[in-house]
Amino acid sequence: MKKLLSVLLLVCLLLVSCQRHDPVDDGTSETLSTVDESANEEQTEPPEEPKMTINVMSFNIYYLNEMTTAKNKTTYEIDCTIATRGPKLNALLKGEAIDIAGLQEASANWRAWLTENLDDDYAFTGYSTRDTGEGGIVLYRKGKYSVIDSGAFWLVDGAPTEPAKANGSSLDRMCTWVVFKINETGDYFLFMDTHLDTVEEARPWQANVLVGQISKLQEKVERLGVTDCPVILVGDMNSRPKSDPYRIITEKLLDARKISTGDTLDDRYSTSPGLQYYVNSYTVVRDEHVIDHIFVSEKIAVNNYKMIHTAGNYCPYGAHISDHNAIIANISFLEGENG
Repeated sequence: MKKLLSVLLLVCLLLVSCQRHDPVDDGTSETLSTVDESANEEQTEPPEEPKMTINVMSFNIYYLNEMTTAKNKTTYEIDCTIATRGPKLNALLKGEAIDIAGLQEASANWRAWLTENLDDDYAFTGYSTRDTGEGGIVLYRKGKYSVIDSGAFWLVDGAPTEPAKANGSSLDRMCTWVVFKINETGDYFLFMDTHLDTVEEARPWQANVLVGQISKLQEKVERLGVTDCPVILVGDMNSRPKSDPYRIITEKLLDARKISTGDTLDDRYSTSPGLQYYVNSYTVVRDEHVIDHIFVSEKIAVNNYKMIHTAGNYCPYGAHISDHNAIIANISFLEGENG
């Protein structure tokens, strides 16, 4: 009997011991505790995606298609054939990641070259004048932008859509316009490219015609549900800051050079120095001959603004692409631009 009781007592003690045995600490409890604590922590917001920006260029590409000499060094010969300068233009487009470019003095020879040889990333639309066959051409990165509508008007009373000349202008002057859609965002904007006359008395009249057409062109976009469509106007205005044409245009639009929040240029730097020979890469013309401009509406922010010395022999994309320098603005649209 005593043996039986001893056996029963031993069994009971073993059972109690098993029930009180702590589990093996394999790290699971600590891991779960860490997960629970992190789950209760405030989640960090993902970084805001950078706003889409657009590189806009205005460039008078010079109609000449022959050998010539430098403006300041007549013994220095320059190959200004379009077959030589065209590949340099392509290099500029790619090197500066240009999205949209308004060209002036795009002669028939230039248009033929662009049709056959423009970089594959780009397409163009545009119209020519009657007097010289030159005209405004707008290049654009065809994978990023779509042309919704386009046209041209001439810078005379009533802004006719057929070639016309008046008010003392030396040539029939025009404006090419394009309504673009940004494929990625669905946003729309109006792009205008022009070349005002060399006759001083004609330019204020032409500037008034330009400004008067902006609201009418914006109305074309309203059918897309876009009110107060953002506007970019570029061109060789043959007009310096403080001139009457400049004043007329800036009563409606803003000078991108002046409102840039990043790098920019002051108005000493000539945009039209002529084909110049420089003895070194640091020499630039500062004669205040600023006649090429980029203007934008208030719904556009300008992040930086620069000039490429395409008229000189030290241009990074090849010497003497034009007798003008290319100007480039990096822009972005402010919130709410589509209505």
